[in-house]
Amino acid sequence: MPLHRALTSVSTPDGADATARRLAVRSLLAAVAVALATAAAVLVPALAPSLVGGEQSPGAAPVVRLDDAEPVLGEVLFPPGMPRGVALTPTDRALVVRWDAVTTGSALREYRVFLDGTLAATVPAGTTTTRLSGLVNGRQYSVAVSARGTNGLESMRSAAVTGVPVDDAPPPVPTGLVAVRGDAQVSLAWHAASDTDRTAVEVLRDGVRVTVLPAAVTSWTDTGLVNDRTYRYSLVAVDAAGNRSAASSPVVSATPTDLTAPAVPTGLRGVAGDESAALTWDPGTDVDLAAVRVLQDGVVVAVLPAGTTSWTATGLEVGRPYRYALVAVDGHGNASGASSPEVEVVPLDLTPPGAVDGVVARPGDRSAQLSWEPVTDRALAGYEVLDADGVVVARVDAPATAVRLTDLANDVEVTYRVVAVDRAGNRSTPSAPVAVTPHDDVPPAAVEGVAVIELDRALEVTWSPVGDAVAYRVVLDGVLAAEVPAGSPLRARLDGLQPGVERSVVVLAVDAAGNVSAAHAAVRATPRDLPPSAPSGVVAVPGDRPGEVAVSWAAPVEDDVVEHRVLVDGELVALVPGATEVLLTGLAEGAEVEVVVVAVDGAGSPSAVSAVVRVGVPSSVPPYLPLVPPAEGSGTATGAGLAATRDGRWVVVSTAARLEAGDTNAAPELHLLDRARGTSRRVAPLPASWGSSSTDSTNASAVVLSEDGRYLALSTTTRLVPEDRNNLLDAYRLDLRTGEWALVSAPAAGGASSSTAGVLLPTGSSVHARSPGLAMTADGSTVLFLSARPDLVPDDRNGVADVFAKDLTTGEVRRVSTSSTGGETPLRATGPALEVTPDGRYAVFPAQASGRPLVLVRKDLVTGELLVASTVPRAGSTPVEVSVFRDTGDVAVSDDGRYVAFSTAAKPAAPTTSWSTGLAYRKDLVTGGLAPLGTGQTAAWEHQLGLDPTGRYGFVATAAPLLAEDGNRRTDHYRRDLATGELRLVTSRADGSVAPSTSGSVTPAEYGRVLVLGADRVLVGTVLPLVDGDANGLLDVYGRDLARGEAGAVVG
Repeated sequence: MPLHRALTSVSTPDGADATARRLAVRSLLAAVAVALATAAAVLVPALAPSLVGGEQSPGAAPVVRLDDAEPVLGEVLFPPGMPRGVALTPTDRALVVRWDAVTTGSALREYRVFLDGTLAATVPAGTTTTRLSGLVNGRQYSVAVSARGTNGLESMRSAAVTGVPVDDAPPPVPTGLVAVRGDAQVSLAWHAASDTDRTAVEVLRDGVRVTVLPAAVTSWTDTGLVNDRTYRYSLVAVDAAGNRSAASSPVVSATPTDLTAPAVPTGLRGVAGDESAALTWDPGTDVDLAAVRVLQDGVVVAVLPAGTTSWTATGLEVGRPYRYALVAVDGHGNASGASSPEVEVVPLDLTPPGAVDGVVARPGDRSAQLSWEPVTDRALAGYEVLDADGVVVARVDAPATAVRLTDLANDVEVTYRVVAVDRAGNRSTPSAPVAVTPHDDVPPAAVEGVAVIELDRALEVTWSPVGDAVAYRVVLDGVLAAEVPAGSPLRARLDGLQPGVERSVVVLAVDAAGNVSAAHAAVRATPRDLPPSAPSGVVAVPGDRPGEVAVSWAAPVEDDVVEHRVLVDGELVALVPGATEVLLTGLAEGAEVEVVVVAVDGAGSPSAVSAVVRVGVPSSVPPYLPLVPPAEGSGTATGAGLAATRDGRWVVVSTAARLEAGDTNAAPELHLLDRARGTSRRVAPLPASWGSSSTDSTNASAVVLSEDGRYLALSTTTRLVPEDRNNLLDAYRLDLRTGEWALVSAPAAGGASSSTAGVLLPTGSSVHARSPGLAMTADGSTVLFLSARPDLVPDDRNGVADVFAKDLTTGEVRRVSTSSTGGETPLRATGPALEVTPDGRYAVFPAQASGRPLVLVRKDLVTGELLVASTVPRAGSTPVEVSVFRDTGDVAVSDDGRYVAFSTAAKPAAPTTSWSTGLAYRKDLVTGGLAPLGTGQTAAWEHQLGLDPTGRYGFVATAAPLLAEDGNRRTDHYRRDLATGELRLVTSRADGSVAPSTSGSVTPAEYGRVLVLGADRVLVGTVLPLVDGDANGLLDVYGRDLARGEAGAVVG
């Protein structure tokens, strides 16, 4: 009976349930399994080959399969046979494993593949190959295969087979190959490799490898090639395993050629000839030289074969400069650069014109009219008329062929010859002589345009001139009343006539021969009895003493005027009999008054009032405050908040001092001081809450002041007129009389720009100004400013900043920084330095062209001339332009525009080299003379310059001791008399002694402005205590009168 049946017959006690029976069976089965295992250990090694046909893994025991299901006992099974015929195929980072199918043993479930003893793959039955990937190329691996049956038993592993993965895949074909020809070479370039396997690139020329390059290389130049031969190139990529890609496609071609230009021709020389220029040059040395091009004024005018070394240009314009250069060309068309320097030749005219023919002379009154046939000569300039002695008596410009000779003696024969003259001065042989005898027997033409003006007891007669008249006779009622020479004004006044009686007037012309013209139709007029004419030419100027004004006027037209009345502000203040001037006294000091004059005749009839003349009444301007120290915070720096009129009456200063009762804040503010009346007012008051460290753009601005103290100009971001909403810097003018603000930096019919500031503040290492520079004419009518707004004037398309001038009377805006002809100039305006002469004719400002120094220029607003002012003379050559400093106060100009002052680091003796710092000079723009303001020291900067109105006295600031006694080592101001050379210390005490030094080192904070009021009078900002008690250490404003020995605080 089979074993499993016997086992199933195992019985249990009655009543035992199925679980108990199963447990009994399991116990029995376990005992049997142990017995079978023991037997298998002895029998299987001997029986296995015959049972399964293969080898068993050493130590492997037969597997007993126990089925948990009751009541079957699992059979004892053998594993499948061991796989045979295991083989490996190496590939890129992988091994392909193949083996023979297992057909022996128990039913097959799968194959198990082991790599270096570790299970690497499970392959289902029926498949006898697999690929082991992710391996390392070049490393040896061991592979074995086992079979596993459906009963879970596994065969012995096959014998291990070894294999090494290898790279057998070629790299990608190189791409992007381009070839560029060169001179005997071809330059190749290609894309970088997209894979990491490439180790080298082979370059194939005409299919033959010519070089092998590292993989990272993406360009190579093939040299030593034959020019004008075509070469074909391709690339092959090579990897580390030696796999080679296909050659790149398409194949690229290149034909190297000669790209080297021949040498520039040398030795070019030019000689001027008769309407020609003869050129010679050195032979060319290039073996492939094919031709030489001749350039005339940059244009090719001739191409000459190689070997030619001379050529002549003909038919040229005499006197005009021509510039020549040569260019060499080789057989491949390569051209050299043009020879340098260019040779300039000015053709001559060596051939005189032909003789003049057909000369004809016609007599006239003390004159002779000569005419002749024109001479044909391209360079003809004109003709000369010679008298009998060969003296030139007339010159006639071509193409005219006639001339009238005047001032001859009538009835005296004269002889003339005519000579033709060309532009080179060549003269023809004289023409045949021609004789003529002037005479006068023709009366002048009748006088025309006679007009008679009816005046008070007089008639004024005027008329048009008659060509040959030497005198005119005025006939009244048939009687000669006046005779007027032809050279005088053509008018006659007939006085003392009875009013109301009609008179007859005729004017006759008389020539030098006494011939009298025919009479024209008589003009009838009646003298009148009228009030006097309004006085003209009224002038009112301040007197020499307070309260005095001198008034003068032109003499009256009528002779019956007996007195003049002078009215001031509508009130009669003087009666002046028999005179045309008067000195008015006792007027209100410091007031501006209106003066008119009225003429009164013998009948008591008054004239109309004259034109109104406004004049300021002089007042007593007190001296500065020598015994009172300056008020705290009354100082100013680099021109901000400091301006004054030259008479010293009106001063604008920036100060935190409370100079008026309503000033309750502690902030610095602009104050207008009337030193004659001792009053002060704030220009733009700030709120009471503002502290000492607070200020606004308006009160921090630089200011300029008109000479009558009426107008003040400044720049600010504050909205001073309703239409200015941009919160950007704009220029304004304040009428201090009316309190009205006017926007300056705007077009004639426009307002503030919404996006562009109206004024600019250029910055730089030597610029310490804190607001834009402005300039204003003495009458306050015109303000100059620097702006980048493109819409201030039409057609401003240069895209850079310009200096502009605005006439506040007419609204007209004019661009100042233009060329002498009014067009664009390469000199681009900058700042903040900007000055204008009192009359508004000359403006000076810094400007710079690309590649040139930053120079000072002077613009003549009448003629338009733009002149570079900062030049240094150089012996035997043109002056050298030198760079200048451009901060506010670093330039100055005299009232007549003749003299300018500037600071430059250029050495006068060697202007192309520089000192380490800037020194100050005055330049005479008439003579070109350059005079130093300092002593020649080079240890400290000289800046903050000034000139008195005449330009004789120059003012300069420096920390260097220009005088031996100046030992305070601070920034001092000096005055140089450029006529005598005298040097005086300005920032001294009243007695001339040196002010004591303050603590600390020199910094830009002590760079105070100097305002030159006259040769001896200045306002100056300084940290030095010029009076006792000044211990605030701030920039304070002092007044100095060097002639009177005054030194005192402006604000005390």
